[in-house]
Amino acid sequence: MTILQYLTLIGVPAVCAAGIIYLVKKLVALKERDQETEEALRLGVQALLRDRLYQLYRYCKLEKGYAGINDRNNFSNMFNRYESLGGNGVMDTIKDKFMALPTAEEHEERKGIHE
Repeated sequence: MTILQYLTLIGVPAVCAAGIIYLVKKLVALKERDQETEEALRLGVQALLRDRLYQLYRYCKLEKGYAGINDRNNFSNMFNRYESLGGNGVMDTIKDKFMALPTAEEHEERKGIHE
Protein backbone atom coordinates (compact mmCIF):
# COMPACT_ATOMS: atom_id res chain seq x y z
CA MET A 1 0.00 0.00 0.00
CA THR A 2 1.29 3.51 -0.86
CA ILE A 3 1.43 6.51 1.45
CA LEU A 4 -1.40 8.15 -0.51
CA GLN A 5 -3.58 5.11 0.06
CA TYR A 6 -2.83 5.18 3.80
CA LEU A 7 -3.62 8.89 3.98
CA THR A 8 -6.84 8.32 2.09
CA LEU A 9 -7.83 5.62 4.54
CA ILE A 10 -7.35 7.88 7.53
CA GLY A 11 -9.28 10.77 5.99
CA VAL A 12 -6.58 13.28 5.02
CA PRO A 13 -8.36 14.36 1.80
CA ALA A 14 -11.50 15.16 3.77
CA VAL A 15 -9.49 17.23 6.24
CA CYS A 16 -7.79 19.07 3.35
CA ALA A 17 -11.13 19.73 1.67
CA ALA A 18 -12.58 21.03 4.94
CA GLY A 19 -9.55 23.30 5.37
CA ILE A 20 -9.93 24.66 1.85
CA ILE A 21 -13.65 25.28 2.37
CA TYR A 22 -12.87 27.07 5.64
CA LEU A 23 -10.25 29.29 3.97
CA VAL A 24 -12.56 30.16 1.08
CA LYS A 25 -15.32 31.14 3.51
CA LYS A 26 -12.85 33.32 5.44
CA LEU A 27 -11.70 35.02 2.23
CA VAL A 28 -15.30 35.72 1.19
CA ALA A 29 -16.05 37.18 4.63
CA LEU A 30 -12.94 39.39 4.44
CA LYS A 31 -13.93 40.62 0.99
CA GLU A 32 -17.44 41.48 2.22
CA ARG A 33 -16.00 43.31 5.22
CA ASP A 34 -13.61 45.22 2.94
CA GLN A 35 -16.54 46.24 0.74
CA GLU A 36 -18.50 47.42 3.78
CA THR A 37 -15.48 49.38 5.03
CA GLU A 38 -14.96 50.92 1.60
CA GLU A 39 -18.62 51.97 1.43
CA ALA A 40 -18.47 53.46 4.93
CA LEU A 41 -15.35 55.43 4.00
CA ARG A 42 -16.94 56.65 0.76
CA LEU A 43 -20.05 57.84 2.57
CA GLY A 44 -17.99 59.45 5.33
CA VAL A 45 -15.79 61.39 2.92
CA GLN A 46 -18.86 62.43 0.97
CA ALA A 47 -20.51 63.73 4.17
CA LEU A 48 -17.38 65.66 5.10
CA LEU A 49 -17.17 67.22 1.65
CA ARG A 50 -20.86 68.15 1.76
CA ASP A 51 -20.35 69.83 5.14
CA ARG A 52 -17.21 71.61 3.96
CA LEU A 53 -18.93 72.87 0.80
CA TYR A 54 -21.83 74.21 2.84
CA GLN A 55 -19.47 75.88 5.35
CA LEU A 56 -17.45 77.52 2.57
CA TYR A 57 -20.65 78.82 1.00
CA ARG A 58 -21.87 80.25 4.32
CA TYR A 59 -18.49 81.82 5.09
CA CYS A 60 -18.23 83.51 1.71
CA LYS A 61 -21.83 84.69 1.71
CA LEU A 62 -22.25 85.80 5.31
CA GLU A 63 -18.73 86.74 6.45
CA LYS A 64 -16.95 87.97 3.33
CA GLY A 65 -19.83 88.87 1.07
CA TYR A 66 -18.05 87.48 -1.98
CA ALA A 67 -16.22 84.42 -3.31
CA GLY A 68 -12.64 85.00 -4.38
CA ILE A 69 -10.82 83.01 -7.05
CA ASN A 70 -9.28 80.66 -4.46
CA ASP A 71 -12.66 80.12 -2.85
CA ARG A 72 -14.16 79.28 -6.23
CA ASN A 73 -11.32 76.90 -7.10
CA ASN A 74 -11.59 75.16 -3.73
CA PHE A 75 -15.35 74.88 -4.02
CA SER A 76 -15.15 73.49 -7.56
CA ASN A 77 -12.50 70.93 -6.64
CA MET A 78 -14.40 69.74 -3.58
CA PHE A 79 -17.69 69.69 -5.48
CA ASN A 80 -16.19 67.57 -8.27
CA ARG A 81 -14.84 65.05 -5.72
CA TYR A 82 -18.19 65.08 -3.93
CA GLU A 83 -19.98 64.33 -7.19
CA SER A 84 -17.51 61.58 -8.11
CA LEU A 85 -18.36 59.86 -4.83
CA GLY A 86 -21.99 59.70 -5.88
CA GLY A 87 -23.46 63.10 -5.17
CA ASN A 88 -27.24 62.92 -5.22
CA GLY A 89 -28.10 66.48 -6.20
CA VAL A 90 -28.36 67.78 -2.63
CA MET A 91 -25.56 70.29 -3.18
CA ASP A 92 -26.54 71.45 -6.67
CA THR A 93 -28.54 74.39 -5.28
CA ILE A 94 -25.68 75.40 -2.97
CA LYS A 95 -23.28 75.22 -5.91
CA ASP A 96 -25.53 77.49 -7.96
CA LYS A 97 -25.84 79.96 -5.07
CA PHE A 98 -22.09 79.88 -4.44
CA MET A 99 -21.23 80.54 -8.08
CA ALA A 100 -23.72 83.42 -8.08
CA LEU A 101 -21.83 85.19 -5.28
CA PRO A 102 -19.98 88.28 -6.45
CA THR A 103 -16.26 88.11 -7.11
CA ALA A 104 -13.88 90.15 -4.98
CA GLU A 105 -13.77 92.85 -7.67
CA GLU A 106 -17.57 93.03 -7.93
CA HIS A 107 -17.79 93.22 -4.14
CA GLU A 108 -15.31 96.11 -4.03
CA GLU A 109 -17.22 97.94 -6.77
CA ARG A 110 -20.49 97.54 -4.85
CA LYS A 111 -18.85 98.79 -1.65
CA GLY A 112 -17.57 101.85 -3.51
CA ILE A 113 -21.02 102.61 -4.85
CA HIS A 114 -22.66 102.38 -1.43
CA GLU A 115 -20.12 104.57 0.37
